[in-house]
Amino acid sequence: MTALALAAPVAAMLVNTTASLLEAGGARRARAGSPVWRQPRYLAGLAFDALGWALSVAALRVLPVFAVQTVLTGTVAVTAVAAHGGDPRRLPVRERYAVAAVVVGLVLVAASADPGRPDRLPAGAVPVLLVSTGLLLAAAVPVARAGHPLLTTAVAGLAFGGVSLSVRACTWRRRCGARWPTC
Repeated sequence: MTALALAAPVAAMLVNTTASLLEAGGARRARAGSPVWRQPRYLAGLAFDALGWALSVAALRVLPVFAVQTVLTGTVAVTAVAAHGGDPRRLPVRERYAVAAVVVGLVLVAASADPGRPDRLPAGAVPVLLVSTGLLLAAAVPVARAGHPLLTTAVAGLAFGGVSLSVRACTWRRRCGARWPTC
């Protein structure tokens, strides 16, 4: 079961890479009379994003959050290489260093993992995670429209982590027999 569970985030990483490439292609084809939301490639990319999310939720039901998030973060490096024909030597030097830094960082995160079962989840954790994630997701559009890339990146990163923690917390509570109506 664990090998199959580990295949889910790897598949999600590849699906998310495909989604990014399709969405970028669709965005490049957008024009005044043909907005991005009408581009078939862009719409296909959104469908791949949904599939990637479903695969990551499936993985979070079995694997710890750090393992799933580490594999999913590999999408950054895989997308950069895939955008240049799959050959890392075709990347500009600066991007090669960035991809190498991402890979080293992911290896360090994986190496820092502590084996064993996680501590018991505090009773108030699930509602706090769900409300926090909801607030971050609600703030995403106004923050993006504000035009501050660093703030947008921070909110997106927090939402990315918050959704994963919420999914994992809901799964954990179910497995432990706790009752929580929204999970």
